[in-house]
Amino acid sequence: MNKILHILHLEDDPRDAELLRLKLEEANIECVITVVQTRDEFVNALKQGNVDLIVSDFSLPSFDGNSALEIASQEWSDIPFIFVSGTMGEEAAIESMVRGATDYVLKGKLSRLVPAMQRALLEAENHRESKRAEKQIALLAHTLKSVAECVSITDMNDIVLFVNDAFLKTYGYTEDEILGKNVNAVRSPNNPPEITRGILAATLAGGWSGELLNRRKDGRDFPVSLSTSFVRDEHGEVVALVGVATDITERKHVEQLLRESEERLRVTLESTNISTWDWDLRNDVWQTSPTFYTMLGNEPDPNPQTREDSLQSFHPDDRAAINEKIREVLNGTNSEYQYEARVKHADGSYRWHSVIGHTIERDEHGKSTRLTGVRMDITERKRAKEALEKSEEHYRQFFEDDLTGDYVSTPEGKILACNPAFAHIFGFASVEEALNSDMYSLYAEPEDREIFLRLLKERRKLEYYESVFLCRDGTHVYCVSNAVGIFDQRENLVQIRGYIFDDTKRKTLERQLVQAQKLESLGTLASGIAHDFNNILGIIMGYASLLSRGEPDQKTIRINVDAVLKASLRGAALVRQLLTFARKSEVQLAPVRFNDIVNEISELLSETIEKTIEIALDLDKKLPAILADATQIHQVILNLCVNARDAMPNGGKLTITTSRQQGDSVRTKFPMAAVQEYVMLTVADTGTGMDKVTRTHIFEPFFSTKEVGKGTGLGLSVVFGIMESHKGFVSVESEPGRGTTFYLYFPMLESMELEQVIARVQKEIPGGTETILVVEDEEALRELLRTSLQSAGYTVLTAVDGQEAIDLFDQHGSDIQLVLSDIGLPKLSGYDVYRKMKRTKPNLRFILASGFMDPMLKYKIFKEGVKSFIQKPYSVYEVLQAVRTILDRK
Repeated sequence: MNKILHILHLEDDPRDAELLRLKLEEANIECVITVVQTRDEFVNALKQGNVDLIVSDFSLPSFDGNSALEIASQEWSDIPFIFVSGTMGEEAAIESMVRGATDYVLKGKLSRLVPAMQRALLEAENHRESKRAEKQIALLAHTLKSVAECVSITDMNDIVLFVNDAFLKTYGYTEDEILGKNVNAVRSPNNPPEITRGILAATLAGGWSGELLNRRKDGRDFPVSLSTSFVRDEHGEVVALVGVATDITERKHVEQLLRESEERLRVTLESTNISTWDWDLRNDVWQTSPTFYTMLGNEPDPNPQTREDSLQSFHPDDRAAINEKIREVLNGTNSEYQYEARVKHADGSYRWHSVIGHTIERDEHGKSTRLTGVRMDITERKRAKEALEKSEEHYRQFFEDDLTGDYVSTPEGKILACNPAFAHIFGFASVEEALNSDMYSLYAEPEDREIFLRLLKERRKLEYYESVFLCRDGTHVYCVSNAVGIFDQRENLVQIRGYIFDDTKRKTLERQLVQAQKLESLGTLASGIAHDFNNILGIIMGYASLLSRGEPDQKTIRINVDAVLKASLRGAALVRQLLTFARKSEVQLAPVRFNDIVNEISELLSETIEKTIEIALDLDKKLPAILADATQIHQVILNLCVNARDAMPNGGKLTITTSRQQGDSVRTKFPMAAVQEYVMLTVADTGTGMDKVTRTHIFEPFFSTKEVGKGTGLGLSVVFGIMESHKGFVSVESEPGRGTTFYLYFPMLESMELEQVIARVQKEIPGGTETILVVEDEEALRELLRTSLQSAGYTVLTAVDGQEAIDLFDQHGSDIQLVLSDIGLPKLSGYDVYRKMKRTKPNLRFILASGFMDPMLKYKIFKEGVKSFIQKPYSVYEVLQAVRTILDRK
């Protein structure tokens, strides 16, 4: 022992502690001894570290050696532990050895202490060295297992000791089939004998590398690149050989293809239809490549007579133009010429040749004395041009007959060309009518055109780009388009060419899928909603019964009425949630407080999901607004939370986080992120998690990890679609057994005073003296409207169904300035009532009220002239406000 030993001595008798110190001093053992007596002192000393050996008494007043041994075995098992005791019997000593003690020494026989310590420290060091060696071997084996090359280790008799996974996969063996076998089992007998014989000698001499054939288990030979080396033991003896092989089948195949390609290129060049020529006018010498004669269908002529100025071989109709071009060069007027002409072939036919010639020498008078150039047979090109012209005619016909809407437009929107399908998609009577329109007028939202142009300028082309257009009759047309931008030399967009196809039917199906998924989500919330409704009704009934007893004072009345109103507002909010999750709603982008939606969902989920699941919120209190459809945001968060719940059947933790993210950070994941800042929503669970294969499919429609009947597989596909419609992004991190985390990024409003957009300042609303017809089949609502309107000064007529409303209008139509009608009425609907009254009074002011109206029906009714719509349940304030606004409208 050459180093200073640090000994932790658990002993309550100072004399025994001093005796141990003296024994070690007598043995010339340099050490530092820390003496402790209690459990806390013992544990603290171990935590401070730097303990090489523990020596412990067996019995202490407040602590015992077995307890100390148990503590040391848990976290400090590498430190040897020796009992030194005068009361420890043989049975207790043996039991302590079984429980992990290294040795024991009786206080009466301290002469054994130093040898016992030396043996214990040596065993501990050997144990640590063994563990380090095992770790290194395991690390080496793991590394070799995972490398892409085929690694094998053999002994000096060529017996396989180790192979990695790549070896097994490449050669087709299992470990049991190859370990212990001769490595020559994977050598092909088709190798030259000198290669296989020389590998061992070359390896022992320093290593071998080269190419040879190996054989797979199924008997197929394949080429490999092999490198070998040796392994020595601690005595320097070679004990094993290491081989690293790479399958080079593909490389050999590519090399063969290159050789074949080079041969084809050589043959092609030799058979080219291009010839070169040189004409020395001083000596009247004409030289040309052999291709010149083969182009004319002749054998090469060693004494060529045909010169460039000989016109006899050209078609008579071309000779005059050719002669003029050549004379201009010979006289020095031009330095080069080029022409295309028909040349007579040996078989009597004429073929098109292109000839280029230029002057390379002149005399003192500037006249050409030497010309050189090339001649090329362009007959096939001429034929191809004729075919192209015919093809262009066919293409024009295809353009006209194509079922997709093909168009060419300017960036400013002018339609330069389009086919009949384009006109049909947008409801034009003809192509000519479409050409008189422009692209801007076809967009449902003009700003969408600006976004389209911006993206096209950035990307130069757009594929599968979705847009909402307007048909001539006002209906929406959902289209998918491909577009290519044409740019000038200054990179300015000068033209757009594209085609579109009507995707409205698919969009309709998509809405139906979304609706189905909403209904599934609604079923999840049914119990919680029923619980909330019962609470609300209980509050209303309780406070109403208090009002009906006796004659309460004004303070009590006000308290009870406030409670009923608050409960009613809660009920109205709950109805809006139901519509949010169950109805076909319009996409209505508006400034939204993200945290409000998260809190609302959290409260709703707390009533529905199992109590074994903890819901935790970490919300950025300074989070700004985003421009979004609150209905769809509700659905996104709910879908993710329901999935998280299903992933934690045995309980767990659901964490919802909101925060701000800089655009640069988001762009590292999504290069298309163009906004400067995003709101990030994180939904994380501690559930079962997903493997890589599952993660690649989760956003596909109808893909589900749930059992049959437990889900539609629409939830995450709907989430993905909603994120796209909001110009946002979604990503997921998950591992089996480690839970799942979804990250959603929503573009942040650059500047928006949310309070100015969504705050409603209630103020005194002026009444009026006009006559109003109220049509409502619910008696309590009808009386409420009558009383409220009359108190504001209006004259009110009431009807209980659609037919009675028509009868009253026939009698008092000239006096009625406004009709307020529910849409769901007996006998005639509110919509039918409006259409009948409008025939008599085209400028009639009409307000419809309903708990829910289908967006397409609402669009149709507004287009026909209905002035306003009130959402049930409504307040008296909302009714009076709407009535006064419509009556004051010019």
